Amino acid sequence: MCRKQWFILLGLFLIFLVSFITGGYAQEGKKVTTGAFVKVNHLDTDLQKGVSTKMDVQRMLGAPNGMGGASLPTDPKQREVWYYENIEMRDIKREEGVIKVNMRQQVLLVFFEKGVYDGYMWFTNVGKVEAR
Repeated sequence: MCRKQWFILLGLFLIFLVSFITGGYAQEGKKVTTGAFVKVNHLDTDLQKGVSTKMDVQRMLGAPNGMGGASLPTDPKQREVWYYENIEMRDIKREEGVIKVNMRQQVLLVFFEKGVYDGYMWFTNVGKVEAR
């Protein structure tokens, strides 16, 4: 997925988020989520690189939220990519015309080479990062 497509996807998500909150769908104090998300630490034990199939991945993670392709700079072979995401909003508060939301987002990219599981890349906004 190219940079422009990521920005379009992010823009669409932000439009959805703002309309969801301002439309009254998210009530104060409630938790809103897009659904369950598999803990990433199970991927290393439940899936085997070069062995597990797309059906194995779908049994574990469910249907992907999106699909695409990628070729990485370190290994330019074309790979199929499945996209999964989970967004959870909680502690929704309206204060003086401002809506405050505690949001957690996870994104998981699952890579396939010739139809076989080839690894994953996972992102989250949870936790603290320290640069050294």
